[in-house]
Amino acid sequence: DIESNMSTGISEPRGRLRVDLPAAFGRRHIAPMLIDLSKQFSQLDLTLTFGERTIDMIGEGVDLAVRIGDLHNDPELVARKLGQARMLAVASPAYLAQYGHPGHPSELAQHHCLGYSAKTTNRPLVFAIDGVPQPWHLPYRLQANNGDALAEAAAQGLGIACQPDFIAGSFIAAGRVVEILVDYPGPELGIYAMLPSNRHIPHRVRVLMDFLAARLAP
Repeated sequence: DIESNMSTGISEPRGRLRVDLPAAFGRRHIAPMLIDLSKQFSQLDLTLTFGERTIDMIGEGVDLAVRIGDLHNDPELVARKLGQARMLAVASPAYLAQYGHPGHPSELAQHHCLGYSAKTTNRPLVFAIDGVPQPWHLPYRLQANNGDALAEAAAQGLGIACQPDFIAGSFIAAGRVVEILVDYPGPELGIYAMLPSNRHIPHRVRVLMDFLAARLAP
């Protein structure tokens, strides 16, 4: 409370920020941004952790967590939307030359698909048909809980993968995969900052949120 009440008189953020980040997106995009933030504010110290697990922010002393996708209702947390990502269906040129381009999501059943694994069941691929998101439950040739592994498998011609643009983008730019089913867009994924709801927000946390929102909005 004292720190929060005094924050209006602090022009430069100071102290330690403990930030928990999603593994792939955190390493590829957020960590470089936070390095820039640290260079900008010399009195700001950072502790970064990476993972996909649900954490106890209060118990673990985390000031802010970045999460992507659907949020679970938790009365102990509040969220601020920072930006947005989109799922892309991709395959390698070699795979498409051998097996052909699917023209509709219904044709994916005749293709090799690569998908995320869940605890009890396969996670469906989702595509918008006439603007309405529809799930497609498919047998996966390869399942993994890591998007980088699935994108690499697609780049090596193993099949078709649906990956967020922050993973697929670098593979597309390198020419290793191309986007397919562009007329049936995948779901958009919100990027959120999560905060404990029962705390005043310190000045350094507000600075961090505003900084990330400005960087991620585009």
